[in-house]
Amino acid sequence: LLYEKGKGVEQNYSKALEYYQSAADKGNSTAMLYLYLYSKLQTIGDSAFSYSSIEYFRIPSQVTLICHGAFYGCQQMHVIEIPNDSKLQTIDDYVFCESSIESIFIPPLISEFDTCSLECCDQLLIIEISENSMIENIYKSWFRDFDDVILMIPVNLIDILN
Repeated sequence: LLYEKGKGVEQNYSKALEYYQSAADKGNSTAMLYLYLYSKLQTIGDSAFSYSSIEYFRIPSQVTLICHGAFYGCQQMHVIEIPNDSKLQTIDDYVFCESSIESIFIPPLISEFDTCSLECCDQLLIIEISENSMIENIYKSWFRDFDDVILMIPVNLIDILN
């Protein structure tokens, strides 16, 4: 994906976003629907892909932070893939808000998971929290927007609070 040898991660990331936006502006609905970022990228910035027409996104395993609203309003995005070996530690507020993701895996190193990250995700069916999760509590309020979500939690997270 638009990776130029010798250029820094930020330059390639910016170039990929510019290409994506340019294709979208030209009405190319198939351009970059499957977007991969393999690099040394460690942070996905504020509103990086908000309101884009991405359908699938694989979070690179070395990413440690997904910032505010990074995928906000991505109504065509049905799949967010977070690998088992993910270094992801923080999912900020409103990251997947108003997207169409159907399931999400919360990897082991997540210690901060903002409760607003999944607001208005009407298609969400499965939330899976890693067996080795660093999350200490789960709050019922996290799931107030979901009628029939399947929550897969490790045994050590038995405290479900109000």
